[in-house]
Amino acid sequence: NDFSTPLVYGNLERAKIVLVGWGSIKGILLETQKQIPDCAVIHFNHVYPLDKEKVIKLFNQDKRYVLVENNSTGQFGKLLQMEIGIEIKEKVLRYDGRPITVKEVMVKVK
Repeated sequence: NDFSTPLVYGNLERAKIVLVGWGSIKGILLETQKQIPDCAVIHFNHVYPLDKEKVIKLFNQDKRYVLVENNSTGQFGKLLQMEIGIEIKEKVLRYDGRPITVKEVMVKVK
């Protein structure tokens, strides 16, 4: 019962692109979403434990999912793959100690 359902911003059913992230990356995801038509955001407040039944429902659509993380290996993406069986192939990763910018996400998503 410790699981907090991820928050969805935008219309997930209509979205063609879905940005996925957790924690402090939320602001960047929401700012990027404003600039991309038909874009939704899935933001996780808690990364573990994950409730497979609740999370899988957010990913069982034919969408372009893009993982955005401030690390070199996409650690949260790996957790989603191990725990839920979801592989997000597109990633925007930054690992030089500086935060990801909206511009960086836009360049990689467009």
